[in-house]
Amino acid sequence: MLDGQQGSGVTSPPGHVVCNVGHLPTAHDEDLRATVRSSLDIMNELSEGDLDSHGATPGFMANLLCVLPKPGMRRPLLHPGWQSVKEVNLSVWTDEQAAASWYRKSHAHANIVADHQQGRLRTFGNLLLTLKPTKVVRQRRCRACAAVAEGLFTDRCPRCSAPTFELPAF
Repeated sequence: MLDGQQGSGVTSPPGHVVCNVGHLPTAHDEDLRATVRSSLDIMNELSEGDLDSHGATPGFMANLLCVLPKPGMRRPLLHPGWQSVKEVNLSVWTDEQAAASWYRKSHAHANIVADHQQGRLRTFGNLLLTLKPTKVVRQRRCRACAAVAEGLFTDRCPRCSAPTFELPAF
């Protein structure tokens, strides 16, 4: 998980989500290494690359990568024994233009796209889609009674007035 605009004062709701669900049907070692390495390179670019005056990538809110292996029946000595692997990557942005601008400039993203298009990835396939939120609801929890408190800045519980747990903008 990589948080983007923490501390930059941005509290706008997410406006654009890029979702990439990759599938490695044979848990091919080289493809798995390449895609995970690419994801880490992308996260490094997002956290250290073309930053604004607040030290954040413009419009970037968060990135989440989940690697989900499907265990195999046998466990070889030098291999994890996975039958297949799914990689789910969600990248959250304030708006579509900010995401598009970053993707156009990203060397790490360009490199993995080239690997994909030129056949250097041997088994990797993916579903790539973008999502636009239709509703954004932020809910905090009360520290005392565990009630739900609606809103990003709701510091007190509506039921018992105790403090709520902090909730980042994303």
